[in-house]
Amino acid sequence: MKTYDWIVIGAGITGAALAYELAKGGASVLAIDRSADFANATRFSYGGIFYWAGSTPLTQQLSHEGIEIQRNLSSELGFDTEFRNLPLLLTIAKDEDPDVMAAAYDNVELPPQRISVAEAQEIEPYLDPNNINGALLFQHAQVRAKSLATAYRSALQNLGGQILIAEVEQLLSDLVLSDLDQNKQDLQDREVNKRITSIATSQGNFQAENIVICAGGFSRELLRVSGLPTSFLYFTHAELIDVADARGVALRSLVMPSDMNRLQLEFAASTKEKDPQWDQPNLQLVPPMVDAGAVQFNDRSIRLGQLSRIQTTANAKVDAIASEAQIRHKVANVLPQLANLPGQWQHCLVAFSHDALPIVGKLPAYSNVHLFTSFTAPMVYVPTLAKRYAAFVLSGATSDDVIDQLSIDRFGYK
Repeated sequence: MKTYDWIVIGAGITGAALAYELAKGGASVLAIDRSADFANATRFSYGGIFYWAGSTPLTQQLSHEGIEIQRNLSSELGFDTEFRNLPLLLTIAKDEDPDVMAAAYDNVELPPQRISVAEAQEIEPYLDPNNINGALLFQHAQVRAKSLATAYRSALQNLGGQILIAEVEQLLSDLVLSDLDQNKQDLQDREVNKRITSIATSQGNFQAENIVICAGGFSRELLRVSGLPTSFLYFTHAELIDVADARGVALRSLVMPSDMNRLQLEFAASTKEKDPQWDQPNLQLVPPMVDAGAVQFNDRSIRLGQLSRIQTTANAKVDAIASEAQIRHKVANVLPQLANLPGQWQHCLVAFSHDALPIVGKLPAYSNVHLFTSFTAPMVYVPTLAKRYAAFVLSGATSDDVIDQLSIDRFGYK
């Protein structure tokens, strides 16, 4: 059986980007994904590049690097990522105070311009002037996430990397649970040098010197069934409406609410007090929230809204009809002409961490298991961190100023 230098689990944006950068650095790489056509968060992403949002030296540095890389990726990868500069309008609800909403963004590197209802409607005529109290205007950018991931996959294969479409079932360790029960001293002696020896998939087993988990919202479940720790990984059930063909519509901006409920939802659901509940099936940890938003792509397709729910089972059953009705109702308040466009309810999992920063680095106690997941703002962070992390691990370095800040050690996990 061939032993790869790296197996990358997940080949959406995060996995495809990291796999490409590893192959570019000379490693032999196998990327494994359950879908050839991105049946995951990559497929349904709005594609926004929040390069203006850095509020700390770390996030500002990554934002500078991220937008610069994104501007040049189509050329580097030889594939159109559909990058474009696109205004971002964060709408202020009728019952919200514009001063309060604007103040919430005072700490970002590139604060927004506060604009009136009339100015907002001039930029985006589909807005309902009777249901907003102005908006915040950001200079923003966008790619089509599916095109970006396709570009990375294609470039990976051009470098000799391989992509396998298969279901990853389990990570197989050189220590099995029965051994651990029988020999506690052996566990203690090998606590910091455990290894994953192979990956069990629906297409057979595969071996690699290093394993990196980029499986997004499925990362937690994969670690759980493999007997690995999970207390730092979380996921949201994200639901939206996919309008495949809206040729009669021409949005001029990306529209989202200024009060982004999803971040509040994720923070509340990932506290230490909530952690034990994540191991119980079918629990709804906090009430779901609906955000009214819309974005259009070059092929005229549109994504409408997002309903975010945090339920502890990855394959939880969701009432699609009720969810779609809630999304359409919310969108109708802001973009009434779009609310009834024919479209398909869609669902995916979105990974997140407690502090909204990605998790990048080794899994403690395992010498060859790496994490590259939980990207709340993937379009700005993934390209630069994929480049950085690949260079870091291939160099054999033991420390990196940026990577060290994104390790799970920051959560007190050792």
